[in-house]
Amino acid sequence: MTLGLKGPYCFQFFLASFLLILGFFLSSSSSVQAANYTASVSQNGGTDWMSGEQVTVSWTGSGVTNPVLGLVTLRNINTNHEYTMWISTSSGNYKNGSRSWTVNRVLPDGTTIESGVYRAVVTLIECLGGTNCDTATGQTSSVFNILPVANSACQVIYSATGNGGGSVVGPSPNPIPYGQSGRVFFTANGSLNEVKKFFLNGQRITPVPASPYSLSCQGSPFDVIVEFGPKDTCQVTYSAIGSGGNISGPATNPLVSGQTGSVTYSPINSNYEVKEFYRDNVKITPMPGSPYSFTCQGQPIDVKVVFGLKNTCPVTYSVIGLGGTMSGPTTNPLTMGQTGSVTYSPTIPLYEVKEFYRDNVKITPVPLSPYSFTCQGQPIDVKTVFGPKDGCPITITKTPENGGTVATNNIYNGFIPRGITGSVNIADGNDGYVVSKIVKNRQVQPLETTRVAFLCDLTATPAPSHTLSIEYRQAAYRVISKVVGSGNGTINPLGASYYNNNQNAVYRMVPGTNNKVLAVFVDGNNLGSRTSYTFQPTTDKTRTIEASFIYSKYGVVHRQLASIAEAIKGLFVFR
Repeated sequence: MTLGLKGPYCFQFFLASFLLILGFFLSSSSSVQAANYTASVSQNGGTDWMSGEQVTVSWTGSGVTNPVLGLVTLRNINTNHEYTMWISTSSGNYKNGSRSWTVNRVLPDGTTIESGVYRAVVTLIECLGGTNCDTATGQTSSVFNILPVANSACQVIYSATGNGGGSVVGPSPNPIPYGQSGRVFFTANGSLNEVKKFFLNGQRITPVPASPYSLSCQGSPFDVIVEFGPKDTCQVTYSAIGSGGNISGPATNPLVSGQTGSVTYSPINSNYEVKEFYRDNVKITPMPGSPYSFTCQGQPIDVKVVFGLKNTCPVTYSVIGLGGTMSGPTTNPLTMGQTGSVTYSPTIPLYEVKEFYRDNVKITPVPLSPYSFTCQGQPIDVKTVFGPKDGCPITITKTPENGGTVATNNIYNGFIPRGITGSVNIADGNDGYVVSKIVKNRQVQPLETTRVAFLCDLTATPAPSHTLSIEYRQAAYRVISKVVGSGNGTINPLGASYYNNNQNAVYRMVPGTNNKVLAVFVDGNNLGSRTSYTFQPTTDKTRTIEASFIYSKYGVVHRQLASIAEAIKGLFVFR
């Protein structure tokens, strides 16, 4: 059978012939209902078809009665180019069919079948009735390759279209030898032009490939068309609204499509800030940082920045009462949105923050230190009240108040903390005064007492109170005398005596019956056995003298003999 082989450029001729034959069969069809049917296509000859190879395409129609026309084409699945390989030229029933032909790379009309991936497509037509026709199209279930002609060079046709905005340069050599690659170079003229479209063998390639574009010769020609045109541009306008800031635009203006630009803006000093930001008259929140970048999309770009004074928050802080300290933020006042804090801590052991106030409103529970806050444009005031965690109250009185000084330990703001021993150190009186009486919790203490201690009970409820009173009298110094030991005797004067600056203090030790003076201690120093001692005025405000006595049955005789000896000693002068 002779096969009619046609190329893609004769498609209109085949279509006209096809319709002519179809009209012939329509006019001779009987008036019956149209039947639906399907067609399947199989192939042989392997998956690679080469020029000169015998190929058979067969098909079977199902549900079809009398298909009167058949058409077989090869379709490139990548380019959709079609080559008509057979069309029926006579009437007949083509329900089942098979057609064979030799694959020729060059068709009788001079068309070259391009290499590529193909399917074989079969179309069957049946007309049942005067005007009703059914068409079924089947294709091979798998693809096959039509291989290029060995050693066939590839001619490259290239051209530039558009508004003269660029140039195209083809490969060298041209045609490209089979199995080798060539490159097509294309360049837009100037920075304001660009490649708009790129076509290869009639198919548009997106996105536009970069130059150079590589072509690998497989035996088929190439047709490259590059369309140039002016780039879309974006005029950038920018302005600063209000006082207190500056703005600058992109280095290149206008921008071309796809180009990135930016505006830079900043307040003139730390007292100003950006209040509002607008892009194309639309307010942007939150406000972007500087520099603000954008990409040209072919539309004008407008940026406005509104500057103004920052809202500030002056921070005041104070400690109410004793027992603690507080420090404020490093920056004061704060600016709008800025965070600051106050730090506070007790300065007395076992003290704590009792109350906390923010803007004169008491906050409970007491927040931890540091206490942080953010400026919202209003003043901020913080107050803390410190006090003992718990303790025993103590009252210390001095009479007169200027008579002398005391020093306290572990006594805080009139309280001794629970479980702690507080103490009062009593110093000598101020100039012209000496201590004359010490009373602790209503009990008189020895005058030589220099430290009075108080223990605050852990468990007593309520916590017990303590008192300490100290009385002073005007004097330059005082002498405290006492008898120590088990002997019998006395000191004259006995107890506490007070003297002025120009007064000597004479003390006599008087033994009791059958006793004698054993030792005399002045300010703690043992002066031995003596019956008298005289104090001279001194800077020491408190002096002490103590006498001890011992039993002796010859005590009176000894005293008498001693008196006689003193008398005789006065009658004789030894030379």
